[in-house]
Amino acid sequence: MNHQARRRITVWAFHDDRSGHRNQIRGLLQGLSERFSLETIAISVSRGSQSQGFERWSVRGAHQWPAPDLLVGAGTATQAPILLARLLFGGRSVILMRPSWPCSFFDMVVAPEHDRVLSMANVVFVRGVVGPYAQLGERLTNRGLILLGGQSRHFRWTLEDIATHVDCILKANPEIRWEACDSRRTPETALNLIHSRFGIPVHRHQQQSATFLSEELAKTSHVWVTADSVSMLHEAVGAGARVGVLMLPCLEIRSKLLRGIDALARRKLVALSDDGYSLERVRVLRGDRYEPPSAAQRIERGLL
Repeated sequence: MNHQARRRITVWAFHDDRSGHRNQIRGLLQGLSERFSLETIAISVSRGSQSQGFERWSVRGAHQWPAPDLLVGAGTATQAPILLARLLFGGRSVILMRPSWPCSFFDMVVAPEHDRVLSMANVVFVRGVVGPYAQLGERLTNRGLILLGGQSRHFRWTLEDIATHVDCILKANPEIRWEACDSRRTPETALNLIHSRFGIPVHRHQQQSATFLSEELAKTSHVWVTADSVSMLHEAVGAGARVGVLMLPCLEIRSKLLRGIDALARRKLVALSDDGYSLERVRVLRGDRYEPPSAAQRIERGLL
């Protein structure tokens, strides 16, 4: 569709302070931007947040914004503001998670398959989670990233386990130039340990832009992600890299994250470190991009 002919819509995008949730919103907006001309109001629901480029949520302040066509959010803290905004200002509500409120309260719930949300007319199931996707282009075939999550209620996360994984990655893939990136939950000592023990370059998320990871994934051929970090895992798969999961001891009997990882492994979209540290057997997504476009398409057809 010609850009000038696209319908213009206003999106109120509600964010909390979790980077994974913000990436889900970025991914959805990226998919919507291929179908509509967007006017986006980025709204922070985090107390004391000073995020540049974000409006602070308040009913009084919202009267000054353009009326919404869509209200979207990810994270528990965004749900009540979205419901209140829809009641007061209109628009169709979309939540990118299994909500703590009944699903029927929202116009659309975009839920990962592994969340086991009750199937309803307004529930859209996606593989993994929505997240930013890279524009596929030339990759550095000898470049690899190790993406670290951190302490989690789902998995036991220890520095020695991570160090063992990194050691195995380097020994199994000596031809790859590896770098490591942390995230919000990563202990400060993790990158220090990796850099001092193995001498590989490290990147701290606090020192990078919001789009740093997406840009790096777009030119990286091999990626390993710790099992606790579902957001980075699906972003790496959607970026078209060969992706492996660094398996960690699970703390839950019925883990929804393990179900999601197993589903990716069955489709050969990821390799598991339990099976070795080679990524050559992984199927790479190339032209068939991941979830953001399909989620946006369902919103276009179902709500707009």
